[in-house]
Amino acid sequence: MAPPRLPMARPRLPRLEPDELAGVALILVALGFALFVQSGPFLRSNFILGDIAYHRGVAYTMQGGNLQGEGPYPGLLSYYGGLYPLLLGTGAEIVGLTFDRFLSAVSWLATLFLPLSLVLLGRRLWETDLLSIGVLTLLGTVAAPFAVNESSLWVWTILPSGANFWPLFPRDLALVLLVLVAWAVLAEARAARVAGTGLLLAVTVLVHLQIGIAAALLVAAWLAVGAARERAPGLIADLGLIALIAAGASVWWWLPRLTTFSQSGRLILADFQGQSAFRMDLPGFVVQYGLVGLLAVGALLLLWRRHRPGPDLTIVAVWLAVLLPFVVLDRLLGGTDFFSERRVWLMASIPLLLLAAVAATWLVRRLPGWIGATALAAVILLTALPATGATQAVVRAQWPSGEAAGQVLPPSLWGPVWRELNRRVRRQGSYTVLTYDSNAAWTWSFSGAQIVSGWLPGYLKLGFDPEPLTGYSHRERLERLNGAFGTGLPGICELARKMSVDALLLERHDGLVGTYDLTPASLYRVDPADRADAPILQQIDPDTTYVANFDRLRLKNGATFGLDWRAPNVRQLVVEVRTNERFEQPILRVSGTGEVVQLGQGAQPGYQRFTIQTPGGLGRPIEIRALRPFHLMRVTGYERLELLDGLGGRQGSGGPDGPFLAAPRRLCGNR
Repeated sequence: MAPPRLPMARPRLPRLEPDELAGVALILVALGFALFVQSGPFLRSNFILGDIAYHRGVAYTMQGGNLQGEGPYPGLLSYYGGLYPLLLGTGAEIVGLTFDRFLSAVSWLATLFLPLSLVLLGRRLWETDLLSIGVLTLLGTVAAPFAVNESSLWVWTILPSGANFWPLFPRDLALVLLVLVAWAVLAEARAARVAGTGLLLAVTVLVHLQIGIAAALLVAAWLAVGAARERAPGLIADLGLIALIAAGASVWWWLPRLTTFSQSGRLILADFQGQSAFRMDLPGFVVQYGLVGLLAVGALLLLWRRHRPGPDLTIVAVWLAVLLPFVVLDRLLGGTDFFSERRVWLMASIPLLLLAAVAATWLVRRLPGWIGATALAAVILLTALPATGATQAVVRAQWPSGEAAGQVLPPSLWGPVWRELNRRVRRQGSYTVLTYDSNAAWTWSFSGAQIVSGWLPGYLKLGFDPEPLTGYSHRERLERLNGAFGTGLPGICELARKMSVDALLLERHDGLVGTYDLTPASLYRVDPADRADAPILQQIDPDTTYVANFDRLRLKNGATFGLDWRAPNVRQLVVEVRTNERFEQPILRVSGTGEVVQLGQGAQPGYQRFTIQTPGGLGRPIEIRALRPFHLMRVTGYERLELLDGLGGRQGSGGPDGPFLAAPRRLCGNR
């Protein structure tokens, strides 16, 4: 007879008090908001620009086997943290996706990093006080500025919540790591404190150097103050061990860059010229920090009135004491790239969040039951709605597919070429392509194939001086490129030989190939090393202005632009412009092509491409005259060529319109 079955005891979950349940609910709301709102929701793109354009190019060079990563010029080491492009580029290659598609998916889950890191830091500070932890997590994830202008949102925000929106940037990840560094340094177990802090510092440096250095300064200050307060000299020894671990774990990245810097002699990190430095004042504090700023001030009033709710706030005092002097330094120096005031206030937002959580929890506990927590959650969400909606709109409209700095590069035409170049990079390693100035930077960014020269927008920084590292300065590269495309195929072939180019990337139109090309704005660019002090708008003459941040020439009525191409074989001239409004009358007149033509009648606002037939070639100077205001972007001359591209297929007059690759030996022969 079988023995009777005994009833199995069911595991009992610990019974939570109402304020603990409220804290758990706040954490869940924060996680849900992060995943379903800050992801876009689940926004994806295959054409992400901004800083991602630089990191993608570096990641694709890493796919060629160079794990250090390089910038757009061969031999120019990347200046930024290597872990972000290395991991994303490797992951994209493993799963067979483009960098952008892989980053899109990773960014959805990465929205959870910030709330989870705040939970960990809250646990370290409040231990079992789930309500305080929940308040901190919700405030840090959701609270937004009161402003809704672009200069206060997303990439410009000084609140962690704004940095948590899709897609994931290195700064966003580094901010999370800064929270985790604080969590690790507060660990009671020595082994966990030393090893955890050291490794997290190393990862932070590998992701974002500026925030990594700030984190190191904070760790040093926290441990020094702790050693003095607790009379524990062992904490100083811990600091030495942390420094060794951090330096050792990141040496593979910082040592080559230190060597490169010694060879280069300077850093070239200037962004778009004419950018005014961010400056915080009292009204700005309220607007930029929103509810967090008001609650942080309230917490200071509570402490001043000798209310001492919450944990020991020494970490907060030290955090602010270390960072805020850099605000003064930035103002004294008139603005710095390394520790800008905006970035300092972003890093200071975390201790201000801790203060805000103290005040908010104190208020919640003065209302009965769930009323306080529900009211607080409602206030946080409602005050965040305007900025959240504005941020969503900015993110969604930021990068129209196929449009880069106003130039249209249809993905259906350019995507296959960039994928082929990326395949060659992965197969061969370093790979150099010679192409037009206007699309060179995007070609590197979307393929990893490095370029001879091209316009570098502010986020595609050189980092180091290219002349001692590559043999050519940025200015010399530009002059060589313009010289080559100003003399047609002979000049292109000569430059390809001198620069050891692996492939030519040219464009075909109506069976003709673009062998003459000029970006008119390139004649007025400043060197990237000098652009920090240069204006965005540079007046060339009373009717012509160089617009630096979009690299265009703005022509008023009557303004002219001339170029002297002696090109008897050119059969078409293409002029690319942008207009801001619709004009019923022609907007430009072109002379010197055999007959005077007027173009653009009834053109819609935006990008325009005008084609002029030149059956007799170009034998005299060309003049482009503005009949209405517009932005002049590019001029290209096309001639008939029969050639074989590097893939072995018959091309030339029979090939489709758009970009194509050609091996220099096939195109140039003995030229």
